Amino acid sequence: MNGDFKTDITRDTFHRHKHFSRVLMQQGRVQLDADWNEQTDILLHYIRTFTRDMIGPHAGPKHDVGFAIEKYTSSSSQASTPPKARKGKKNTDKEIEQSSDTYSVVVRKGRYYVDGILCELNEEIKQYSIEDEEIDAAKAQDDERFKNAFLFYLDVWEREVTYQEDDSIREVALGGPDTATRAQIVYQVRAKAAISIMHLVENYQDGKLATLLNDQNASPEDLTEIWTDFVHDYAHMFPAMTSTLPADPRRVGPARLKARTPIPEDDEYTNPCTVPPSAQYRGLENQLYRVEIHRSGLAYPDPNTQRKLQTTTRGQGSATSKGSAHQTSAKQGDSEPPGISKAGTTYATFKWSRENASVVFPITSQIDPGTFSTLTVTVSGLGRDDSRFALNVKDWVEIVDYEDTLELETGNLLQVTAVDYTTMLISLAAPQNQMVGFDTDRNPHKAFMLRRWDYQSMDASAKGATTLADDGALELHENRWLTLEDGVQALFHRDVDPAARLSSNNDADDQPPYYHTGDYWLIPARTALGDIEWPHHGQEHEPLPPHGIQHHYAPLAYVAFNADGVPKITNLRRQIIKGWEAMS
Repeated sequence: MNGDFKTDITRDTFHRHKHFSRVLMQQGRVQLDADWNEQTDILLHYIRTFTRDMIGPHAGPKHDVGFAIEKYTSSSSQASTPPKARKGKKNTDKEIEQSSDTYSVVVRKGRYYVDGILCELNEEIKQYSIEDEEIDAAKAQDDERFKNAFLFYLDVWEREVTYQEDDSIREVALGGPDTATRAQIVYQVRAKAAISIMHLVENYQDGKLATLLNDQNASPEDLTEIWTDFVHDYAHMFPAMTSTLPADPRRVGPARLKARTPIPEDDEYTNPCTVPPSAQYRGLENQLYRVEIHRSGLAYPDPNTQRKLQTTTRGQGSATSKGSAHQTSAKQGDSEPPGISKAGTTYATFKWSRENASVVFPITSQIDPGTFSTLTVTVSGLGRDDSRFALNVKDWVEIVDYEDTLELETGNLLQVTAVDYTTMLISLAAPQNQMVGFDTDRNPHKAFMLRRWDYQSMDASAKGATTLADDGALELHENRWLTLEDGVQALFHRDVDPAARLSSNNDADDQPPYYHTGDYWLIPARTALGDIEWPHHGQEHEPLPPHGIQHHYAPLAYVAFNADGVPKITNLRRQIIKGWEAMS
């Protein structure tokens, strides 16, 4: 279960390294959701692994290969997708139409497998328009090899669908209660401007990819194979590689997290990596904690480390990391915009829930487009009778909709200032008296919901205190135990300390973890144990990669538009060759 599943489960027990082949139910035993879900995961793992072993990382059936990228002509369809207004600019209708038509393609329907996952496009996309930011980057390039060129690829993952998004899931004969939810395959055709990944292309596999791009006689097999490897290695960083955040995947490391219950101050154990016998979870309920990245970026700089960096910089003359696109200012007293450094480094934030972020409240009132510092909405209900699933003053909530989950975007975080249990009116306030809002082209009739998160502001002097960031989430600091609640603590792990690395002048080890929006970790807490369930070797907690969201990628086409807007399309898909023949 490594998709985007914010569901009310006890825990996720599937671990492929254990090589379990099935779940065996026993008579007279308690039935748990975890057993049922693990059986499904075991079977899915087998089917998808087998499919990938048979057909490779991506391919489609010969007579129904889907997701073909083809030339778009405005006269070819009367049902084209309406062009979107360009973000950040005021365009005339004529400018919008010209831009959308010039950088548009058709995506044909059919089936395609990515890492063994079946993607079915039932209707062709009659006009797929490339994102405006990618177009602007491609048009500004002077190098003719990459000017107006784009890599089209498929991004695939799983998400949860509840009765609040699809009411047919719920059995009406039960009179209202929901039962199970559903997992859905989500796929998005994406386009990345070649210029924004040029530095990676030119150096990939010792320049082999760049050579093949310039070779008019390069075989489709060679191009597809190397682009497959390229997308597998780097596509997860494509969303971060923008004009505002030029992240270099070669210069960042993976995100990892540790979790534990607290060490009493009077305990003989002083090593932060060991688990003392007296450590305990103090909650009264079994919980499944979810720690999730809200804003992508690097960890906030530690003030103590910054002072060390400044001192070392004066001693060495320079603190610049070779080739690194992420650099933070070491000057004291410099003012920086909230969440971003003067050098352009975006700082990551996180949020957490004790219920796996499964507590939601559908909004029934309309939210008008625009910006606001306060907002009042009406919800369909305020949860179950007990406070565990209710909504209270000072709770933090996220306004989310279906479109945000498809675009890997977060919703606005706001704090509850008032709750009217009679009218179901909820009053909300933006963090730090800021203005937040919605796109002006957003559909005002779209369905929204409030998703409750369970963190609160803490006394800065408290041990393990977390700090509210400008976006309403929590600042992400590394190698520091941060307290959630009831004795549960989390630590964002980094192998190399920046000050220690700089003092040793070993720049090769400078690979700070990059945190992606949507990355999450699950922490089961059990009252019977008085502890959490977290793997450890001996007495040392293990830093784990994110539980999800796991994305799967496949290249579709490399498209270069000429001055007249005519695309040259290099197909990067594969087709399945039948693996059988009739007996004579």
